[in-house]
Amino acid sequence: MDAAPQLPNTEELVHQIRYALARLRAHNGHHTFEDLCLAFTKIRICRDVVPATGPVSAGGDQGRDFETFRSYISKHLPAAAVGQAPEGPLVFACTLQQEGLEGKVKSDVGKAVGGEPFAGLHYFCEANLPAAARHKLIAWARDTHNITLEILDGEAIATNLADDDVYSTARQYLRLPEFLRTRASALHDYLTAIVANGQTHQYSPWVGLSATWLPSLADIFEPPTLALLPPGCSPNSVTDDASLHVGRSVEWQQLVDGHRHVLIFGGPGSGKSGLLGAIAMDQARQWLDGADVPAPLTLHARSFVTSMPLDAALREGATQQLGTALRQTLPSELFAQGPAEGRSWLVLVDGLDEISDPVSRKMAIERITALSEVPWLRLVVASRPLPNLDLARIRSIFQSAEILPLAADSRDRLVRQWVTQIGSADPEADIETVLTHLQKLGRSGWARTPLVTHMLCGLWAAEPERELPQGRGTLYRAYLNLLQHKAREDHETPTELSRHALALLSEASYAHLTDPSEPALLDVAVVAAGRLGIGPVSHEKMLWQRLVHDALCRTGLVATEGQQLRFAHITLGEFLAADHLAVLLKREDPAGRAQVLRELLYAGFADRSEILAFLGQAVQEAGLSPDPLVAVLLEGKPEDGMHLLWRWEDDGFAPGPRAIAGLVEIVKGWWTESSTRVAAAQTVGHVDTEEATRLLLAVAANANRTDSARPRVLAELRRAGGEVEAAAIWLDRILTASDTKAKEQPEASRVMAGNHSLPGLALLLCNRHLKDAYRVDAALRLDELLHRGVHRDPLGANALFGAVAALGELMQRGQNGVRGLLGRIAHDAALPVAVQRSARAELEHPGSAGRFR
Repeated sequence: MDAAPQLPNTEELVHQIRYALARLRAHNGHHTFEDLCLAFTKIRICRDVVPATGPVSAGGDQGRDFETFRSYISKHLPAAAVGQAPEGPLVFACTLQQEGLEGKVKSDVGKAVGGEPFAGLHYFCEANLPAAARHKLIAWARDTHNITLEILDGEAIATNLADDDVYSTARQYLRLPEFLRTRASALHDYLTAIVANGQTHQYSPWVGLSATWLPSLADIFEPPTLALLPPGCSPNSVTDDASLHVGRSVEWQQLVDGHRHVLIFGGPGSGKSGLLGAIAMDQARQWLDGADVPAPLTLHARSFVTSMPLDAALREGATQQLGTALRQTLPSELFAQGPAEGRSWLVLVDGLDEISDPVSRKMAIERITALSEVPWLRLVVASRPLPNLDLARIRSIFQSAEILPLAADSRDRLVRQWVTQIGSADPEADIETVLTHLQKLGRSGWARTPLVTHMLCGLWAAEPERELPQGRGTLYRAYLNLLQHKAREDHETPTELSRHALALLSEASYAHLTDPSEPALLDVAVVAAGRLGIGPVSHEKMLWQRLVHDALCRTGLVATEGQQLRFAHITLGEFLAADHLAVLLKREDPAGRAQVLRELLYAGFADRSEILAFLGQAVQEAGLSPDPLVAVLLEGKPEDGMHLLWRWEDDGFAPGPRAIAGLVEIVKGWWTESSTRVAAAQTVGHVDTEEATRLLLAVAANANRTDSARPRVLAELRRAGGEVEAAAIWLDRILTASDTKAKEQPEASRVMAGNHSLPGLALLLCNRHLKDAYRVDAALRLDELLHRGVHRDPLGANALFGAVAALGELMQRGQNGVRGLLGRIAHDAALPVAVQRSARAELEHPGSAGRFR
């Protein structure tokens, strides 16, 4: 950032205005002085004024440069709007004269009293008038003419023009540069607006959402707990279980005070925006109270997607964030340096993940990185998790942390505050009702966020007797309907337009969130309305755009922010985008649906997970089967597909045959990262634990010796106990047979001496996901067990049936040594007759290998 001129304090500003007033004499600026005084009068003294007009030859101005006119509406306007004196009209006179000023005042007063009667005269003079002379003139006017005389000399005028409400007048007529506005007044105005904005509910500016049924966010804010992320550790790798933290837990005050730059990750509705707002309000209050803290500066990450200089971008972003809460336009030079000598700005950046276009997002990240090098700036950036490649540079500079899910006690406090704030008649009973429902939702991550808690409380408050939703999609549907019900009705909006408002908003949201160019919501909605045949005639286009705008706002879901429509919460837009995506999919045949989803997957925007998460319920409501769609996602983006499955489970969806097949292919893909393959196997376990076990064994067997996934998976399998534990131990022995340094865990011998040893080995032998070499090795070890008589145990005898079928399959594929083992089983009189008969059948009919899984 280039260095900017030092902003003056109030005293310096007065001196510069005073100098500009004096220069009017050198430029014959009497008329400019009159215009300046007239504008000042309208702001500070009286609005009902009329200037003197006409040439001197027509009779002159009678010493009156301007005067008041009679108004009949003063009783109906605020006192600050109309300042007409009760005693009668006021008269105003101006002069730049320096010499003989007292005589000049008396002469002008004499001329003025020769005309229509008036109650008082305000005299503006550029020259400074000693206090004694001023009081003497005031007494003379009272005693001689029975009028009230007010005199404002150059010093008084300059002092008043330095104030916020009239400084723009000084700039206009005295041609002062913008940066002369006082730093103290501009900063005080800005920080006061931050505090005022934080004291209202986060949705208070939105049409339809400012009703009294929503308590103030400041009154119900529950500070989140954050976990520090060690270098290289990705978001979502921490847990709310304190014993499993990869980094220590911290409160936001510790995080901000202890680190110059901070990057906070959080999932949808986790409270990122609420946290930044709380930080801003806390820091603003402390600054205004005189504490030695950085001054907060709040803005959206979109503010950096611009070619403007960084200081101008900061000013624009700060103004957009607060809107009408600001009394005056902020000077960009205010952000070109620290807020005060030796002090820093704390720049709070929200919504980095909401920038859809990768190029624009990269630009924002680069500018944020550049800001981190400015000595008077500290940064706190909040975002959903983004690709590591996007954040590689910024994460090397910033301390990363992640918002943890709401703990039970935090959620309880939040509900208690919510119910208390709305004035419940029986708060304890109502609190118990809401908490009981939240407990029914279990420990699902989606249910343990501030947003979901607020939504459930809002639904309960609107209709206490209703049954609250159990799934995430049904919750959003119910809350969306509630917002529409609460929103104000607009009888001027055409019925046809009102009926289609939600569909227009769904299409607009989908385009805005998936198109890298991020088309404006209103623009898309206007075009969509035209396609529906409800557009305007040509000469009414501007009016029609306004009507569409109003119809969208009166859904209660969006409102104007700056020049754009924005959703009250981005997840509402994502929910509607999923609705529109379901409509698109329903129009297509199976091949077309796959193409639509592939286009979505590779659209390049930052976070598609929420649209896809809501898609599960949307497609079911549209009468489609989610299973083929999941298969497409698993094929294109395995991680996204699996994450989607986990999210859809919240709405009651279980993976079907095609989804399971897709997960199996991920596990078998040697080119896929081990962590992804493990996750795929675990996802299968949500519906088929036996198949998941077989897949996990295959992952462990196929992992490289140095891959940490192998011991991690084997340890997980051993914790399952029984034959699964024995299978893991057998596999570990097979994999480490040639490793002289390998050491077996002490409990392995105990397990292998038990009655699960042979079933565990049979589990390996029957596992078609394993390579044949491992299965043959298991067959040889089975031969050893048979010699030791393990089959005499009932569990071992039952396991042999599956093992015999597996041996038959391996024999069919020409594996050496298997046929001999089958022959020994077929003729071993010590084995159960049924097992012997099964072995003989395999020897006689090698193709009968399909009798096991």
